[in-house]
Amino acid sequence: AVGERAYARLGCALCHSIGGRGNPASPLDGVGARLDRQALYELTTGTGAAAEVLGPALARRKARAVNDPDMDELIDYLAQQLEQEPWAARLPVSH
Repeated sequence: AVGERAYARLGCALCHSIGGRGNPASPLDGVGARLDRQALYELTTGTGAAAEVLGPALARRKARAVNDPDMDELIDYLAQQLEQEPWAARLPVSH
């Protein structure tokens, strides 16, 4: 509910997809099974260890979400993405 709305409001689907909705280049299906909450937070906000992996431009773009009032709910929403869609396994992984 709130986390899913934050995902939409922050424009996450411009670069990512969940359940086949959004940009299929970087699916987030199953991300909750692969990453802990800290890693999800860092990748969502472009902070911590993720800042180096993402590169400066993407990290700056994601950093705008750091103070979002619904960040905890967004991380909850991402952590709940435990199942990888069958079609997602066939997509190339982009970094």
